[in-house]
Amino acid sequence: MSRCSDYSFLLVCVVGSQPFLGFMVQAHDADSGQAVGSWQVTPSTPATTMTCNNPNNTVTHNSRKSKQLVPLAWMPPKGYNGTVFFK
Repeated sequence: MSRCSDYSFLLVCVVGSQPFLGFMVQAHDADSGQAVGSWQVTPSTPATTMTCNNPNNTVTHNSRKSKQLVPLAWMPPKGYNGTVFFK
């Protein structure tokens, strides 16, 4: 779990002890359990965003190439001040 406030990016790393092919991650508010925030990806990140109820609130792999570490940037929604967990 991480505590976040407005306008701060949080670096989230998907890491495997063994290489992996795919992943999917959302940030969830600890109180409501709802997916919150949005993901920012760069062209060098092996990921793409998806819209599951809110724009860019889900991030997933964009290739089946083997990966062992994927750094991702998550941004809380405007005005957010709370605790999130990632799954």
